[in-house]
Amino acid sequence: MHGGIPVTGFTQTVFECLREAPFSLGLAIADSALRCTGQRPEQLCAQIAREQKRRHGLRRAAEVISYADGRSENGGESRVRAFLIEQGYLLPELQVELPNPLDPRDVYRVDFLWRLPDGRIVVGEFDGMGKYTDENMLVGSTTAKALVAERQRESRITLLGFPVLRFTYQDLARPYRLHNLLRAAGVPRSQDAARRFHASWDAAQGNHPKRRP
Repeated sequence: MHGGIPVTGFTQTVFECLREAPFSLGLAIADSALRCTGQRPEQLCAQIAREQKRRHGLRRAAEVISYADGRSENGGESRVRAFLIEQGYLLPELQVELPNPLDPRDVYRVDFLWRLPDGRIVVGEFDGMGKYTDENMLVGSTTAKALVAERQRESRITLLGFPVLRFTYQDLARPYRLHNLLRAAGVPRSQDAARRFHASWDAAQGNHPKRRP
């Protein structure tokens, strides 16, 4: 009960979401659950299996959790990663620290970092509007100052020789934009990896595997 209203517990709520949500939204929920609890994916999966015995949707929930990572800091980052998984792109490292070339005592933590087969490094950042408009995130600063600081940060990362890809919620709504960005940066894509994911996801939902291009 919360305020006199019956509510489900944390683990049951996560499970109920994962067994119904599309993969991209489910991954955001699973990432957040790991981030909130400090659990590893296998721990969360075991807890759900223990508490929700024989309930329909356990396999689907386990499939989503197998891709989850608590280092993902917000739903936008999770949904970009879901797109990469679904489309067979090389997956990046998350929350990697890079040196500030103008101040060796300082570091920049980036959302995504790809190490490409040819040795190049590509950085990816999810650009939500919260850090420019949310007073809690601005911490006494202003939107204008936050924008200038972010541009300075990006310019210093590019001094390291790493291109920076910017992803937004608008891009998620128009997947061709994401394809164009990743293709232009040379991030590898495997159709076989995409087909394996979709076959596994279809099976987890109890569906017959669909033919994929």
